[in-house]
This record gives sequence, structure tokens and C-alpha cells, in this order.
Amino acid sequence: MQCTPLIRIALVAALAICCPRLLAEIPGMISYQGRLTNNVGQPLTGSHNLTFAIFADTAGITQIWTETQNNVAVTDGLFSATLGVVTPIPLNAFTGPVCYLGVAVDGGAQLRPLRPMVSTPYAFRADIAGRAYIGGGWYDYGTNVALETPSDKVGIGTTTPTFKLDVIGSAHASDSLIGSKLRLGSPTDDGRLNLYGNQTSGPALTLREFSSGGGAIDLFHSNGSTADYLAADGDGSGGYLTVRRSTVDFGLIVDGNYSGSNNPRISILGADRSVLFDMNASEDSSVMLPGSAISSLECANEAGLANTRRTTVVELDDTLFTVASRLVRFPTDGYALVLASGSLEFRATSSDTFRLGVSNTETTFPVSANILMQNDLLAGQKYIFPMVAQGYFSVDAGVQYFYLLAKRPLHSANTTFIHNANLAVLFFPTSYAWFLPPAAGTAAGTDPGQVELDRQAQTRLDAQIAKLRAEFEAKLEQIRIEAAKQQPEVDSR
Repeated sequence: MQCTPLIRIALVAALAICCPRLLAEIPGMISYQGRLTNNVGQPLTGSHNLTFAIFADTAGITQIWTETQNNVAVTDGLFSATLGVVTPIPLNAFTGPVCYLGVAVDGGAQLRPLRPMVSTPYAFRADIAGRAYIGGGWYDYGTNVALETPSDKVGIGTTTPTFKLDVIGSAHASDSLIGSKLRLGSPTDDGRLNLYGNQTSGPALTLREFSSGGGAIDLFHSNGSTADYLAADGDGSGGYLTVRRSTVDFGLIVDGNYSGSNNPRISILGADRSVLFDMNASEDSSVMLPGSAISSLECANEAGLANTRRTTVVELDDTLFTVASRLVRFPTDGYALVLASGSLEFRATSSDTFRLGVSNTETTFPVSANILMQNDLLAGQKYIFPMVAQGYFSVDAGVQYFYLLAKRPLHSANTTFIHNANLAVLFFPTSYAWFLPPAAGTAAGTDPGQVELDRQAQTRLDAQIAKLRAEFEAKLEQIRIEAAKQQPEVDSR
């Protein structure tokens, strides 16, 4: 058998595609006529089952579409069929350069050769119809729209576009703008980006040019007032940042290159107090803090000074007397140098020895606290001598008192006075040599400095052991509590 397709196949398809209503749905069917003969060329007559197929190649390997129509009437070899009446032909079936039609009769083999499906003259226009020409150099490719010439440019608001898309005036996008680069403005035209939110006045954020060169970012409150400002420094390099604490007042100013000095300056401006860090200033002027911002309790692990003064006159007798005292809070373990001074007034006898010294206890004199007055003194005459006393003490962190103690000779009945007594305490967290406090002395052959260091080391070790013991006991208590929570409750009823 052989099948002879007619040229009308292409003609009908072309008429359907070239319909003036381009947007109307194109039916997936093709009108087809053929002639069937037997092996000796005699025409067939009767009803036959015909299987039609469209292939992308002449060998019939890649099948694009197929359907079977039963009981097709054949008269004197001629038959007519509408391809796609059983299975619609997809509109993209003819996207390739040439397609081939094959026919099988009553379940037999595919008739050979396959016949190419060719066009009618006007069907050549279908090549353009597949791109949906919509005028003005534009083509609609279904889901895509493109210019007829790829090198063309699109101008909106201009007839001489410079870029692929050149918009003169405002543009609006209700969704995302996606791209690898975004450029606003040009070297001769400043750009600006405004980001709007739930604002009652103006944008929420502005990215813009800086008046002195460079860029700036402004962040606004919903009422339109400026909240934050970041810009290139107006002095030529560095950056500048401000954060407001109200609509008119600054709370923070950071100038990375203050006055072009290449040094930063930070100002923290409160309603009543302010702080300034100025790396362009020298010494104490580089940091300015509010009054009473730092107390002695906050100066941990530093050297310090404390003092006291007694302006009233003290009269001594033969009992131990506290002339002056000073309470000191030490931030850490260390050493104290205690100095005392004043004036001693008395009427001399043949020999007078006064006891005067500083101590860390109110009831005990340190060693060598005697002041001897014996050089050619005239008995009965009044003398006034300057007095000085000093002492060295190892101290522990915390509060401790120091005293200026005095006592007149036991055998003397002369009146003795101390004027303008002063007591000063200097604290040092570190000693730089063997430390010898004013103690009663040490055993022969023992280094007093090493004894003192050993004492301090033992004191610190004892404190550390006590701390570890307390932490361990607290941990045990916590474990006991957690274990008790895990025990089931017993109903005692």
C-alpha cells in the first residue's frame, strides 16, 4: 500500500494560524486527504483503521504526535480525515524546520517513505506569526516580549535613548528590581535613593550625595525628623556619624577626622551631662567626664592617697593619745606608707623623751616611736620643734584605720602640746624590694622581706582555699536540692 499526502495539509494549517484574531485559540487539527492502493496499484474500497503519526525526522525515530481513527471510509482508494480529532495536535509540533507524516493501515507497519509536511505560499507568513508581531519593532514570543533588532534601545520620555532602557522622568515598580548592578546618577548628575515605609512625612531612609563630596545616609522617624546621619567627613577623609536623642538635640557625634587632624572625636551629649573623647587634644583634655563620674571605689588596683588634718591643739599627758586617725578603703592587697607631721610645744627639763609614731592599731605603738629632746635644752624654757613620723604597712583589700599616736614622758609634769597635726596615707599595689614594716624585729639569719612575702602568700592561699571551699559547699547544696526534686512524693494520708 502507499499513501500520497496532498499539499492541502499545509494550506489548511496556514489558514488557521493566519487568522486575523491572533489571540483566538488555534484548533489543534489539520484537514488531510490521501489515496490507498494495494501492492499492484489497484485502489481500495471499504472501511479501514488508519494510524497517523508526525515525526521530527525522515527515519521516523522521533515521534511528535500520533492517533488512530477507526472505520475511515475509503472509496475507490480516496479518503478524507481530520488529523487531531482524536488526539489534538500540539501547537509546538511544528517548531522544527521540517516534519514528516506517516500512515499505518489496519495495524500494519508504517508506510514508507514518510512524507514531508510542506507549506502553502501564504503559510510562510506563519514564521512571523509564531513571533506575534505587535508593531513598533516589537515581537511577542508568548511569555517573552523582545525588540525586533537586539541592538535597539527603548526610550521612555526621550526619542534618543542612550541605554538599553532610558527613562526620563519618574518610574514606578511595585515589585522587586533584580540585577547585578544599580547605578543612580552619573559623575555630572547626583543620584538619590528614597526608601518609603509607613511614614507620615517624607521617606524613611535616603541615600544621597554629600554636599562636600561623597555620599550620605539619612534615617528618619515616622514624623519626618532625622534620627541618624552617616556621611563622608567634610574634611576630606574619614567618616561622620550623628545619632539624635530628640528632634533637635544630638545624643552622639562621631567625627572620624576631627578638623582634618586625622584623629577621631566622640561626643556623648546627654540632657544634663556629657562625655567627650578627643584624640586631637593632649593629656587630660583628651577625656572629659561629668563631675563625680568616677569615685575612689571605682579606681581598683591603682595607687592612691588619703589624708586628714587636725586644726585644734592637742595637750598630751602620760597616757597614750590618738592625735589623728584616717579610715582608708584599699581596692586590693598592697602596701601603705603612712606619714605624720606637726609641731611639738613643751617646756624643757634636763632631758625629755616623747613617744610619737604612726600605727595601724589604736592601742599599740610601733617600734622606735620615741623622740628624744636632750641637746642643750634649758630647763623651764618653752620650745617648739617640728615633728615627723612615718611607718610602712602591708595591707589587705578592704577598710583599715591608721593612727597618729603620742605620749609625754611619764616622769615629766611639763605641759606638752601638738599643733597642726597632719596624717597622710599613700597606697601602692606593688613593692619593688624587700619590704620591712615597722615590726618588733625578726629572728637572726631570717630575711625580713622573705618572711613578709611568705606571710602574704599564706594569707592569699588561705583566702583562696576558703573561697574554693565555699563554692564547693554551694555546689553540693545545689546537687542536694536537685536530687530532692527528683524523689517521688509520698502521700502520708
